[in-house]
Amino acid sequence: MPDPMPPSGARPGPSGAGSPGGTLPPYLNPRGGSRRRVGRIVAAAVSVGVLLTSTVGWAASQRYLGEINSADVFGGLIQADRPAESAEGVDAMNILIVGSDDRTGISNKKAEELHVGVEDYGRHSDTIMIMHIGADANHVTVVGIPRDSLVTIPACTDSKGKKTNPTRTKINSAYSLGGPACTVATVEKATGVRIDHYVEVNFQGFLAMVDAVGGVEVCLPKAVKDSDSGLNLKAGRQVVAGAQALAFVRVRYIDSDFGRIQRQQKFLTAMLQKVTSKGTLLNPLSLNGFIDAALKSLTVDETLGRDEILNLAGRLSSIDMKKVDFTTVPVADGNYTFNGQSTVLWDSAKSAALFAALRDDKPITKQNDTDVATVSVAPKDIGVAVLNGTTTAGFAKTAAEDFTAAGYAVSGQPKNATRTDYQTTTIQYDPRYDTSLKTLQAALPGAQTKAVKGLGKTFQVIVGSSYTGVSSVKVQAPTSSSTPTTPAPSLANPATSTAADDICG
Repeated sequence: MPDPMPPSGARPGPSGAGSPGGTLPPYLNPRGGSRRRVGRIVAAAVSVGVLLTSTVGWAASQRYLGEINSADVFGGLIQADRPAESAEGVDAMNILIVGSDDRTGISNKKAEELHVGVEDYGRHSDTIMIMHIGADANHVTVVGIPRDSLVTIPACTDSKGKKTNPTRTKINSAYSLGGPACTVATVEKATGVRIDHYVEVNFQGFLAMVDAVGGVEVCLPKAVKDSDSGLNLKAGRQVVAGAQALAFVRVRYIDSDFGRIQRQQKFLTAMLQKVTSKGTLLNPLSLNGFIDAALKSLTVDETLGRDEILNLAGRLSSIDMKKVDFTTVPVADGNYTFNGQSTVLWDSAKSAALFAALRDDKPITKQNDTDVATVSVAPKDIGVAVLNGTTTAGFAKTAAEDFTAAGYAVSGQPKNATRTDYQTTTIQYDPRYDTSLKTLQAALPGAQTKAVKGLGKTFQVIVGSSYTGVSSVKVQAPTSSSTPTTPAPSLANPATSTAADDICG
C-alpha cells in the first residue's frame, strides 16, 4: 500500500517563537553558518582521539592555546630512519593520538574509585590511533592500533638519557621505554607512515572533557558489569560521565581489545556529535568548558604551535562527519603467542594496503560529495511538527527553520516537549506512514524512532541536544535491483564507520 500523503493544509513554516539566546556572539549563531563550520580553532582530544571543534578568533586562540603543554617529540628522532615526507605540494597530515594511563592529578582514593590502580607500573599508551587528514581537507581517516600489537621497537632514549636496544614486543611498551618520541618512532617503523604531529591526553583530561559537556551517550547491546574496569551499565542507549565513561573506553576483558577499540571509536563518534551539535554550540558555557578542559589536559609535540593549530582548524572547519572514517589495523591472529605472551599479529598484506592508502592520501572508503540518501517520498509531501527536547531556548524554532529550508511542510508553532533531557533526536510517527518515515530517518541520521498509533499524518520531531541539522535526500522511485551483500567484519577485514553513524548501529 502506498504511503498516505500529509494534510494539504500543512503550514509552510513556523512563527512566533523567540530566537535562541538573543545575545549570542556571531560565531555561535546557527543561522550564520557555524553549525557547519563549527568555528575556527581545534580543541583537541577525547581519550581516544583528537576531537576537532572550535571557539572564536585570535583573542580566544591566545587565551586557550597558551594553556597547551608541549613535549620534545621529534627533536631526538634520527631523520634518516624515518619514512619519507609527503611529496612537495601535498599537504596531507598524520597525527598520532595517544591516550596514556598517566594518573597525574588523580589521588589514590580517586584512582581506586576509577579502577585504574594506584601502583606505578610505568606509563603506557592506553590507546594509540593515527589520524590522517587529507590534503584536500575533504576526508579524515582514524586508524586504531591494538595496544598488544607485536612490533619491533627501535633503539630509543629513556627518561634518564640511556639508549635502549631494539626489541620485539607489544607496541604499548614503547611509551614506557622512551615516552612520546619512542612511540612515534615505533609507529613509523611499523606502519611506514610518517607522523607529523603528536597529541596525548591522560585520564584526568578525559574525565574533565566528558564532564564539561554533561556526559556522552553510549549504547550497549546487553547489560555489562565488569569488576576489573568498574563498568556497570544497562543495555541500550544511556549517557555516561565520570568513572563510567572512563570504564566504557577502557574495559577490554568483557570481549577483547578489538571490542574495546570499537567502543572507543563509537565513544569518539558520540563525543564529536555532541560537541558539534547545536545544543552545545548554542551553549557558550558548555562549549567553553569543554575547550578549556581539552586544551589544559593535552600534551602536544613541540612543532604544533598556535599558527599550526589555526591552519589545521581552518582546513577542517567544514568537514562532513560522513567523511570522518574509523577503522582498525587488519589482524591475522588476535591471540598470537610470542615469548610466552599473548600478542596481536597484523595481517601483513591488508595492513600494508591500509597504510599505503594513508601514505598516498587515499580515502579508505568511497567518497562522493554528491552522494545523498535516496528516498521514495519527497520532503514536500511530509508534514512535520517540531518540539524542543532540550533546555536551549528557541531550539525548536531553529530546527523548524531547517526543515522548512529543506522543503518539509512544517506544521504549527514550535513547542517545548514534555521533557528537556533529550540527547538523541526522536521521530514519533504513526505506523501507517512508515514509508515517509524513511525520508525523515535519512534526513536525521542517528535519530531514534517511536511508533505512536493514531498520531496521524504529521510526524513529531523532538530535537535533542545532539541535533546538527537536516541532511539532504534524493527522491527516486525504488527499483527492483537487489543490493549486494557486504561481508561480515572480521579481524582481517575490520568494520569501517563514520563520525555521522548511529552509535547503536
